[in-house]
Amino acid sequence: LGVQAAFLAAAWIATSLRLYVKIALTESHTVDDGVMYLSTVLYSVYAAVAVHGIINGGIGRHTSDLDPDSIVIALKVWYMCEILYAFISALIRTSICLFLLRIFNRGTNKLAKKMLQANIALVWVSSLVYLFIVVFQCNPPNYYWGKFEGLQGSCRPAHLVPNATVAHSVIAALSDWVIGILPMSILWQLQMKREKKIRLLCFFGIGVIAGIIMIIRIPYIKVLEISADFLYQTVDVALWSLLEPSIGIVAGCIATLRPLMATCAASTRSRKRSTSSWRRSTPAPNAILVTKEVEITVETGDERPLKPGRPLPDW
Repeated sequence: LGVQAAFLAAAWIATSLRLYVKIALTESHTVDDGVMYLSTVLYSVYAAVAVHGIINGGIGRHTSDLDPDSIVIALKVWYMCEILYAFISALIRTSICLFLLRIFNRGTNKLAKKMLQANIALVWVSSLVYLFIVVFQCNPPNYYWGKFEGLQGSCRPAHLVPNATVAHSVIAALSDWVIGILPMSILWQLQMKREKKIRLLCFFGIGVIAGIIMIIRIPYIKVLEISADFLYQTVDVALWSLLEPSIGIVAGCIATLRPLMATCAASTRSRKRSTSSWRRSTPAPNAILVTKEVEITVETGDERPLKPGRPLPDW
């Protein structure tokens, strides 16, 4: 529960900072923002459902230690989490791709745009196929947990869902690497300070890390097929499935926080200047206002006068 709370807190902190930037600094919201907000809300539902399964169901415990009611609750939770995961996974990657498309839209890199558009399409196709397999893995669908309540029905072969999960994970990992490596290759060619270039590359490198997590998760997925003690031995899969969306949300939000970082940097420099000025002469009562009159351009990092009431650039 502690690990899950940490993942959820990280996602909400990142999303809250993004929301602050959009309301207070850039004064604008775009489609990618809305998609990411929806992702965070669904991730919160996902986490709450998982907690319900841990506390009231049998997730993380041996099947032999559970009564039928606890097993039913746990399987309902697992089923719902698989469905939510498919949507969350697709929404997070869609938001990041839309953000990058908005950035690349200002240039002429048509190949990058096409790759990002193809990435969105591939992510949604794979997620919807995976969702269909998960929802209809049993006939009727509620036989997945209803078999412990005496319901009559049948399920598809045991290897179907694990294999579909592996395929979905591989496609998601490839998507993360496209999201991470494509901006890196473009940024490296831009004329900007090396320190700034490295900082931006690190931001997008988080997407590569998310892809690595998807690959690490794959060996644990096979437990879904062969485990006789399903609810206990699939805990590792559940943990990796909670970690990956959190990293995706954080990575997607960090990329939009440049205006906040620029404002903080300007504020820090202004305080240093005002302190130095105060020591050399008389106190400057309006020195703090400098932070509202200076803007750091995102592209170059240079300072320029900021007109009163003008929002900071989005990127």
